[in-house]
Amino acid sequence: MSFAFSLTPKKTLSEFESALLTVVIMAGFVIHGIWQGQSLSFYAIFILVSFYSIFKYPKTGIYLIIIGTMWFERHFTLQPLTIGDVSYKIYPLDFILLITGLSLFVRVVDKEIKWKWHKFDTPILLFGLAATFGYLLSWLRNLDPVLAFGTYKNYFLYAVVYVFIALLFKTKEDWKKLMAWFFAGGAGLFFFLFYGIITGHGLWSDFTPLSTYGERLIAGTHIFYMVLFGFFLMSLYFWKSEFQKKISEKIIFACIGLVAIGILVSLVRHLWAALAVIFILWFIFLYREEKKKMITLGKKCFAIGLFFILIYLWVSFSFKGAVPQNLSKGYYAVKERVGIESVARLEDSSFRWRISAWAVGVVLWTRHPVLGSGLGQLVSGYDNIVPFEIAARELHNNYLGILIQLGVVGLGVVLAWFWMLLVKMKEMWKFTQARDNFYTQLTFTWVSVVLLFMIGFSISVYWDVNFFIIWWWVALAAVRFLSDEVKPPLFSTVKF
Repeated sequence: MSFAFSLTPKKTLSEFESALLTVVIMAGFVIHGIWQGQSLSFYAIFILVSFYSIFKYPKTGIYLIIIGTMWFERHFTLQPLTIGDVSYKIYPLDFILLITGLSLFVRVVDKEIKWKWHKFDTPILLFGLAATFGYLLSWLRNLDPVLAFGTYKNYFLYAVVYVFIALLFKTKEDWKKLMAWFFAGGAGLFFFLFYGIITGHGLWSDFTPLSTYGERLIAGTHIFYMVLFGFFLMSLYFWKSEFQKKISEKIIFACIGLVAIGILVSLVRHLWAALAVIFILWFIFLYREEKKKMITLGKKCFAIGLFFILIYLWVSFSFKGAVPQNLSKGYYAVKERVGIESVARLEDSSFRWRISAWAVGVVLWTRHPVLGSGLGQLVSGYDNIVPFEIAARELHNNYLGILIQLGVVGLGVVLAWFWMLLVKMKEMWKFTQARDNFYTQLTFTWVSVVLLFMIGFSISVYWDVNFFIIWWWVALAAVRFLSDEVKPPLFSTVKF
């Protein structure tokens, strides 16, 4: 009897029940930490329950990561372990990954699970080698070892998420379960949207303050996850599988409308820009029927939104005789975020800082153009007369950060990797509807996520923070799975 099997009693909780129990305990642990501070006893209970559940059902680790990250973001992914007066930079997310890795290691050794090399793995390995060389180079050049390791961890070590999902989710049924948990996580995000609308302030939005007038009604992290969820909702709107027939069209439409509201009130400009590009790509590559449905959806959302605004204005004028102050403030905040006048005149502090930091970064790159300066490099300069010092990975341009730290070689590996992904995803999309609607949903959702990251890497910090970058690896694992499932017909006449 194998060690992995011996941990599984005959009469016990099912995988779903075990995962649900562990998620509830995780949520209680995190909420207690937010309100009362970290409790080592509660931490121990959370780890022990997670250990038992994940060793019994390894997929539970992935479900925990999905729910924990979507709902609690940095409170799950960046909360250090504190013992006495000392804080250790190992987070709940890291413990779950470690336990999941141990569970899988036992099963791989026991030959219960096997790893099969895939062509998608090669460019990831090459990037890993470049990142490892950059990490070793940081020691030779006496860069901050803590910052260097943190950069290495975010750049490459979280690729274990990709490995774990590739090992665990190998069938259509596996991905149905994963997407069900993803749906639950996305639905839970509406709590944060309602909270922000009611209170006039997004929960945990203080971590990303605005450089212009206004107040985020939902945090940038939550709206990012909501956008990912929105991609899946759009796929449900376009194509329904047999097991999804019971989901009401009105519910899907309402949820998409709420996502649209969240995108608007989040005031996250780089997401607006990235989504504009993705919408254009959808219009290029979607089939005619889906394009019509997309246009119809847009018209309905606009009409319903306008109707409620008019009703709100009518009620306000009836009782107050004036436009509601919060509505006028909201309009002005959106106008400030959309307007390019302040950006063009470099009056927007956020954009002006980016320009200054990028210029200094390019100069820094010229010192070590081929192999880079090594991971953990700091960029120092001035924004007008105000000095700044920031890690190269946090320049709000990951491509430039990689160029500075890993040189032309490192960036070349990334660009070749991304080009291969784009070519393969285009090919997959051409043939995805030769399978069933669920595969089409998966392809549409996760290809859109990959595109969002590729665009976002140039204007934000998606590769620098674990609660963002783990979703990159989830998306790549999905594309890896689909590349084997969605194949061209044997006698295809389609030309590329």
